[in-house]
Parts: sequence; structure tokens; C-alpha cells
Amino acid sequence: MTLTGHQYLITSVVYAPDGRLVSGSWDGTVRIWDTRTGEELASLSCGGDRFVTCVAVNSTGTSIAASTESGALLIWNLKDLQRPPLRLPEYPAVSSIAFSSDGRLISAAANDNTVHLWVVETGQQIVVLSGPTRRVLAVVLSPDGKTMAASSTDTTLRLWYNIIDQAPEMHVLARNELFHSVCFSPDGAKLAAGLNSGTIRLWDVMTRSNIETLHGHSRAVHSVQFSPDGRSLVSASSDSTARLWDLHQDAGNVSSVVLRGHSELAASAAFSPDGLFVASASSGSTIQIWDASIDLHAAQPLKAHQEAAVSVATSENGAFIASCSTDGTVRLWNSQTGDLKLPPNTYSLSAVVISPDARITASVVRPGGLQLWDLRTGNWIGEPLRHQTDVPQAMSFSPDARWVACGSTNGSVYIWDVATQQELDISPLSCHPGPVSVAIEAGTRVSDETIQPQSISSTQPTTELVKSIAFSPVGRIVAASDTGGYIHFWDMGTGQRAREPLHETGNQFYKFPIAFSPSGLEIATSGGEKIGRVWEIAEGEHLFNLVGHTDEIASIAYSPRGTFIITGSLDYSVRLWDVKDGGQLAVLHGHTSAVVSIACTSNNRSIVSSSRDSTIRVWDVESALAPSTANDEGPMVALELGGLHDGWVLGEAGELLLWVPKEYRAYLNLPSCRLLIAKHRITITTEEVWHHGDDWTACWLGDSSA
Repeated sequence: MTLTGHQYLITSVVYAPDGRLVSGSWDGTVRIWDTRTGEELASLSCGGDRFVTCVAVNSTGTSIAASTESGALLIWNLKDLQRPPLRLPEYPAVSSIAFSSDGRLISAAANDNTVHLWVVETGQQIVVLSGPTRRVLAVVLSPDGKTMAASSTDTTLRLWYNIIDQAPEMHVLARNELFHSVCFSPDGAKLAAGLNSGTIRLWDVMTRSNIETLHGHSRAVHSVQFSPDGRSLVSASSDSTARLWDLHQDAGNVSSVVLRGHSELAASAAFSPDGLFVASASSGSTIQIWDASIDLHAAQPLKAHQEAAVSVATSENGAFIASCSTDGTVRLWNSQTGDLKLPPNTYSLSAVVISPDARITASVVRPGGLQLWDLRTGNWIGEPLRHQTDVPQAMSFSPDARWVACGSTNGSVYIWDVATQQELDISPLSCHPGPVSVAIEAGTRVSDETIQPQSISSTQPTTELVKSIAFSPVGRIVAASDTGGYIHFWDMGTGQRAREPLHETGNQFYKFPIAFSPSGLEIATSGGEKIGRVWEIAEGEHLFNLVGHTDEIASIAYSPRGTFIITGSLDYSVRLWDVKDGGQLAVLHGHTSAVVSIACTSNNRSIVSSSRDSTIRVWDVESALAPSTANDEGPMVALELGGLHDGWVLGEAGELLLWVPKEYRAYLNLPSCRLLIAKHRITITTEEVWHHGDDWTACWLGDSSA
């Protein structure tokens, strides 16, 4: 379940004994939720005190407390929320609060480097504890109310024993580590603390010895809590995940389940009173409810890229897909099932490209080299190909994978023979100013590419970074685009310019992709950022535009049989265009981030796209091109046609049909998407009847008359 309603980041969640959930947010409200239905039961305003830093509920379920950045500490009677809250004396910015197990006392960490203890009913302060030399981050009371733990930005973790006595005993439990969160086990025997390093440490409270260190999070742990039976621990981290730890195992062998879904920092996590559920809150203003009893293996994400998928290619027979990601892996997938054909190879890649036959990949390695890899074995092919002063920018293989070209920061294009690892005699090709020195006879067809003669005298542009490279279909011509908006053409036989550069005036300082048509007579580019352009190469004639994207075009390709053009964009969509006039044929929605690479199978039946949302989608061309209307029944058709609008599926008249939680959006499997390779896969089902209408209650009950 996903709960929404807060308008700003959520800092804290905690369950009440009756199973209701309480949350606090920087929007200045404390909210109470029914976790059976997801309904918001109450919204309590902190008045002029914005930025709720922490919320707590006492064990009897009679009081809710909230601390604010302004220093206020407010306590509401949970049985009578209409009554104004008790307001305790203000101190500089209260960062953390905790009730004693009997609900009589409440502790608070203040920014004056002290920890305070009050009687809840009267608001009387009974103890002020000092010791930290800097701001206190987190405070917690033991179940018996006699021991208190607090962490501070002075990188210490302290324990106070016998805190209600006149002379509490204080011990420094750990030094030189920044602890963001602390909690006691239900029996008070253990203390857990989340560190800035992403680890969690467990101590024996009696002996003050470190008994376990849990590794798993990659960033700061902001919240830790034991389950009611003490056998599990839940944590929330800046790495956007919560983790469920199974502590009922041998020391040093603690396993965890990663709860993925938050797109931003996970700030807080808590167990339900019965231990069956976990609530986690994010800075993205959403709360997620998880099944804490889920099988460990079932909860693990599917085998997929964990970060942006930046390049895809299909094998010659279309049997498998190769992909590269910023997570540092190159992977091979079965194109029918999405299963991994081989274990992922980890390379630490900064830029990648895959050969047309999907057998070799080229990646940029430091310092400034180009490394070839065998995708079947994962082994290097020779040593890195490099020039001492140039940094590779754009890469491309020739259609037969014999050559690999690399564009550099100095405006040159270098070409190597893949088999021999030797640079070709014609290399490097320069984008520097100079006259066109090659003229090809008019009407001559060279390996199915016709290029008309050009004027010898033409002024070339100043040198810019090479940002995209493409070989013509038979590899006779190589083209490169630069950040000045120019497309350069060279003859691979001579290394001389085949024609004067084409100029895309709207593309200065933009990395715009280029793609040859199957005939080699036209070239498609992303002119004017959101607009694609198609040029006739021989005469340099602009044929037509591809108009429809709402953001920059990041990838472009022709289908192998030349029946349509494909583009991927920063607007998250894949679009198909008519090769004759640029008319838009189809829009494919599904990705939730920029589409950065596209490929089409040789039989023209499938399109493969990869995105910064870490997913790879295989689209069925026939389904994508099939006519459909918003009048078709069901939300999936509406979603396919129009995509999501702020998370909503809209009807034909713009009516709200269905809201999709943010964490699900990247994993929706749409009808025209034949295969989704992602960490999770989610399908919207409507069973036999799709209920929708103005009467929500009727829809909820499944009334067929709605």
C-alpha cells in the first residue's frame, strides 16, 4: 500500500498500539492513517511551527507527540484530537523524541546539546542530561524507562543509566562515528544504531560490547527499529531503500530483504504492533506499507540493471539482447523470456556501445582509452585503444563489426580494425576547417549508396567535440556530429570528405544522434532538440521534420527494412515515424525516464529501448501500429495511448480513471510491450469488468451498475 497526502518530505512514521499509523512532515502537519484502507483519518496542524522533525506515540495509545525545527514539543490526546495540544517549554530545535514504555515520560533531544525528560501529563521537566559537546541527533528510552541512549554530531553515542535518579551514570558507548538513529530491543538487552557510513551496529546494553555489525545499505541509515518480538530489525536509508533484517540467525550470518520502491531518501521505518507489517516514509512525501512476513527470496528484485540502461543492441537473428548500464555491467538477455543468458559482467563503464551482431562491446576506460570486450566470454580483446591527448566521446561499430570508430574531444574521429587492433591508414579523420577535396561522379552508386558531386570550395565549421558517429549501411561512409551542430561525412576508402557538412542550427552544444537510412541516401538527426530532421545527403536537401516530442531526442534509428524511423526522447517516450513524410505512426509510453538507446530486430517485428529508469522494453511493432481508440474498454488502453499524467491514467475526456503509485510506474507492463526487463514487473488487471464512474463506493464494492 502507498499512502499519499503530505505535501513535503516525511521525516517520521510510527504505529499506534491499535494499528493506526502516525506520520510527521516538513509540511507542518501530523497525520493519522487507517492502514487497512489507506484512508487519512486526521491531519493535525502544528500551527506556525513548520518542519515536524519527529513523531512518537506512547504505549497506551493515549498520546501523540511531535517535535518541530522551531523547538516546539506538542502532545495531543489521541482519544480527543479536538482538544488543543499540550505545548511544552520551547528549546532550540528539538530533533528527536521518545516515550517511556509506560507512557508517563517523554524525552527530547535539543540543539543546545542537552537531553530533556518531562512528565507527559503535567509537562513538568524532571531531568536535564548533558555530555554531548554538539547537537544531539537521536534519543531513545529503554523499555523499563531507566536507561537512555543518545547520539550526537560530536560523533559519540552515549548511554545514561538510572536517569530518574539525582545522579545518572553516563558512559560513552562509541566514538568517532556519526550515528543518525538509535533504538532498544523490546527486552532492553540490545541497542541498535544506524551509522552515516550505511552500517548498523548492535550492542549488549549490560556489557556495552559490540555484538554485531550489519552491512547492506550504501548510505546513511536514518532509522532503525526492532520488531515486537526482537527477532527482526527494520532500517531506512539515504540509499532510497528500507531493509528488513532477520536477527534470529547465527552471528555474522544475518540476512536482509531490500524493500525497494522509494525514489528518494527513506527517512523513517517502523513495525506494526503485531510485527506483520512495516511502514517506511520517504522524502518524496509518500509512505509505503510492506508485508513483513514475505518470503526472503520472493522479495528480492528480478535480475535486471540497478541503474540507467544506456545502450542496447540485438543479435543478428534476434535471439538475444545485449545491454550496458551505469551500474557497471554488460548483460545478455533472452529476447523471448527476458532471462539472463550469462551472469552479468562487471566492467565499471563510463560510455558504451555494442556491435551490430551483439558480440562485442566497446567501453571507455581510464585514462582516455577505448577497450573492446567479447560479450560471450566477458574477456578483454587486446589492450585499450587510445591516443595520449584525446578523450573518447562517441563510439560506433561498422555494420559488419570490422571497424570501430571513436570521436574525441579534439574534434577528430579515430578508426581501428577490430581484428588487428591497428588504426586504419585513413585515421584520424578531422573536423578541422578545410576544403572539401573529394568529388564522386554524379549518379554513381557505390555499394548501394549514391552521392552527388559537391562544390570544392566551402568553408568548414570551427572544431567542436564529436558527440555522435554513424556508419552508412555498407560501411562506405562514416558520419559524425559535433557540438557545433554540424554533421561531417568521410569516404572510408580515401579518408577524404564525401561532401560538405550539413548544419543543424538548433543543435549548438547539444549531443544530437544521427542515423543513416537503409539505402544510405538519407540521414536522420535530432534537429532543434525536440524536432527530428531527415536530410537527403547528396544534395543536402532538408526533406521533412519529425514533430511530436515534448523534450530533446536522445536516440534515433531506422528500422532495418526502412519502413519507419524510431526515436527515443527525454520526454520518456518512444515514437515511430513514417519514412516518406515524417508523419507520426505511434507513441509508446511506459518508460519513466529518458529513453537513451533504441534498436530494431532484423525482421522489423520488435523494437528494443533502454532508459535511465534502469529498464529495457521490447515492443511489438504490430501492436504498436494497430489502430486503437480511447473508447476501448479498460485503463490499459488509455494508459498505452496517453501515458501517465502526474501518475493518473486519463479517460478520453480527461477524466481521472486510475492513479498509479510512483514506485510502480517504471515497472508497468503495457499491452504493446512484449517484454519488460526490470527489477520488478507490474500488470494492471481489471478482471472481467472495468468499474469506473462517479460513485467511488459503488466502484469499491464492485457494483456492476456503477
